[in-house]
Amino acid sequence: MKVQDAAAAQSDANIKNCEARLAAAKVKLADTEIRGEWTSGSDIRHVGERYVDEGTLVSPGKPILKIIEIDRIKARIPIIERDFRFLRVGQMAQITTDAFPGQSFQGTISNISNELAESTRTVVAILSIPNPDFRLRPGMFVRVRIVLSEHRNAQAVPPNAVITKDDVRGVFTIDRNTQTARFIPVQTGLETRSRVEILSPELNGPIVTVGNHMLETGKPVVISELSRLQMAESIAAAREAEARQQQTEQKPQTEQPQAAEQTPQAVPADAQSEAAGDKAP
Repeated sequence: MKVQDAAAAQSDANIKNCEARLAAAKVKLADTEIRGEWTSGSDIRHVGERYVDEGTLVSPGKPILKIIEIDRIKARIPIIERDFRFLRVGQMAQITTDAFPGQSFQGTISNISNELAESTRTVVAILSIPNPDFRLRPGMFVRVRIVLSEHRNAQAVPPNAVITKDDVRGVFTIDRNTQTARFIPVQTGLETRSRVEILSPELNGPIVTVGNHMLETGKPVVISELSRLQMAESIAAAREAEARQQQTEQKPQTEQPQAAEQTPQAVPADAQSEAAGDKAP
């Protein structure tokens, strides 16, 4: 009996030893597999970057891959201090990129920084952009268009019509009867690359857009025939646009003022040159 008991104990010891070696082998086998788990977001993930090559020995804690989720892209955009007050979470934005010319993507502001960067005096806004077809990729440069404010039927002129004289911003208008220039101080509102909103006063008559830096109040000016024709065409186009707008039940949003005065180019009479016309739509 003692011999049999000893043999059984030896067998039990061998079994336990084999089980321990099997467990150790399973641990080593598990170390050959790398698994990523996530509990939220999309079920689809992509490899953004690989840090080591296949077959390379790596130490514990060393990164191997970057796993990214790109069905929704985030974009960081700097907003200048002047426009910070117009931003709000949930605001819509239009995104374009050189990778897809002529196409635009829609996004919303998901977060706005609470402080300005000291070096640039800008605020960082985070955009959330749906990307169901995975066309946009992390690292792309994008252009963003956000409607900061909307003023319908605003009075606006081209930027080059507004000048500063004696620290006063204003525009030159033309008296139709005397054909002389008159400097009118103005209060400006929204400004874009193509239009400057004039809050007050209400402007009547042609606005000088070229040669205004050479003008003084009372100085005679000459409006070329080309400018007159363009003025007439601009007035007709503006009336047609206004009629279409009245027929539309819902007006589209715009980021710039929609109404403007006639803005022919004019030059002083003694400059002896003609100028082409221009008009704000």
